[in-house]
Amino acid sequence: MFKRGKRTAIYLHDGTQWRVVVATYARGRWSVLGTETATGSVLRLPEELLAFAETHHARRLAVLLSAEVHSVTFKAPLDADPEELQTALRYETAQSLGADADNLRLAATNADFYGLGADPNTWLLAAFQDDQLRYFERLALDRGLKFLGGGAIEMAMLGWFSRRNPGGENRLLFIKETETFYAAPGLGEVPLVTATLPVGNRPDPDTERDRERLERASRRLSAHAKIPVCAVTCMKTADAAGTERIKQSVQNASEVALIALSDVLDEFIEVVCADISKYDGTTCPLIGPTPPHRDPHRVGTWLFLAIVFITGAGIFANWRSLVREEEALQERKKAWGILESARKSAKDKSAQLRQQRDAEVKRRNALLNTPVLPKGLLPTLETVATAMPPYSKLESISNSPTQDCIEIRGRTRWQEGLADFVRTLNEALRPCGMSVRQDSVTVAEGGRHELSFVYRVVSMEVQP
Repeated sequence: MFKRGKRTAIYLHDGTQWRVVVATYARGRWSVLGTETATGSVLRLPEELLAFAETHHARRLAVLLSAEVHSVTFKAPLDADPEELQTALRYETAQSLGADADNLRLAATNADFYGLGADPNTWLLAAFQDDQLRYFERLALDRGLKFLGGGAIEMAMLGWFSRRNPGGENRLLFIKETETFYAAPGLGEVPLVTATLPVGNRPDPDTERDRERLERASRRLSAHAKIPVCAVTCMKTADAAGTERIKQSVQNASEVALIALSDVLDEFIEVVCADISKYDGTTCPLIGPTPPHRDPHRVGTWLFLAIVFITGAGIFANWRSLVREEEALQERKKAWGILESARKSAKDKSAQLRQQRDAEVKRRNALLNTPVLPKGLLPTLETVATAMPPYSKLESISNSPTQDCIEIRGRTRWQEGLADFVRTLNEALRPCGMSVRQDSVTVAEGGRHELSFVYRVVSMEVQP
């Protein structure tokens, strides 16, 4: 769809304003040449943005609009062409799309392409008016540009998020003016979840209704409360007011990282362009207007002429043709069986790899949470090594699990130095919540001027 060295203008509309980004492919990667914004309706492209793209010599045009992303479980035939897939998906989602479904074009892709734990039979799709896509195509042709198609900015953002978060350790909030696109990666048997929340950057003028929407969004997000949140806002900057409003909806999340779209625009555009050029829009699907209508009788006419020709050739030629058709059907049946077997094998292998990954994560967490040294032992050893009073001898340092303490035994001929030693040890132990308790100081056996001392390092909570 893309050719290297050709500049492309990508027009983004987040529900309130237009943004055009001109990108080019050079030195093995996509880079942004320039960007410009303008306010305007989603139905019309501002002239100043079209002029901006012409100034940068763009040759291709793609449009990413704000749309509601639908999720449908659907097993698509492997040999279905794009228009057959459009018809099948439109039939599956007729109830949610409404009565005007025949006039809609669907930008659809398999949710499993995002690598976020989706069901392999789940499809994500966004609906666009055919007239609107036809307008964009006509606009591109009038300016000598190739129209690549229209897509959903939410699905493009999900594609960027899947590459930024390959392990599925975060969930995505794409916050627009009046609504938010939400995606939570699959966990175990729970697949990828996507939804549109009625909460955005701009509060509803009706305070009570705005509060109810925030509460509904909070309840919806609490289902994945333990997963950190990556929140991308369409505002120019992630300001304090927007941060506070988002935290009202994600109040149960362990961590919220708020990012402005303008701060990651270069990275976002690079991911979108690379996906469209290399993978034919697997994570950022584009759709054009309905193709020209074909004559429904053309196939019948050619079939009639073929039947006349076969009949005139004789019964033998007809019999040979039927034999060849039967052989072709048998080959297709065999190929279908091989593909189905390979798909099942790949699915089983994928499940096994996920189980191995989960087991490795559990082992890693167990190692990270296992204490290596008893609490307070390291500062005790360091203090004894540097602050032991002169004319003293350390006999032992032992850990007493039964009494939950560390015992220090030794001898000294300078009793006054013990006070400085205890004070230094207390200062070293204070950050870890431990302190020194004197157990005994007695005259050592065999020496009138030698004292035997025993100190115990205990938690401050168990001090008498």
